Amino acid sequence: YILLALCVALLTIAPDYTAFGSQSRPTSGEPGALPGRCSLTKDDSVQGCQVSVITAFFIRISLSMPIFSVAYFFANWAFIAVFVLVFLRGFCQQRQPFIDTAQEFEEEEELGLLAFS
Repeated sequence: YILLALCVALLTIAPDYTAFGSQSRPTSGEPGALPGRCSLTKDDSVQGCQVSVITAFFIRISLSMPIFSVAYFFANWAFIAVFVLVFLRGFCQQRQPFIDTAQEFEEEEELGLLAFS
């Protein structure tokens, strides 16, 4: 399950790299033109670019069972919302001072319970 979650996270974080890796599309035939990177955007032509097996697998799952994609989308936003709320609470909350342990052991020291002799 960890590998599956990692693959889904990579598709979310870096979709172009996960889909195509380090492939580059061929040049348009102009002399001196540099090859471009393969991209998932619709305005780029992806002729000559081959989608990775992991991306093809997850695209097939997403198209056949869209409820998982919707659930993943809302789970990401729920995580972000909880993270922001906890961060803001921790940022705005007053810090409590550390408990002074000297006062706690003072009574026991008077009774001789903490004597080291």
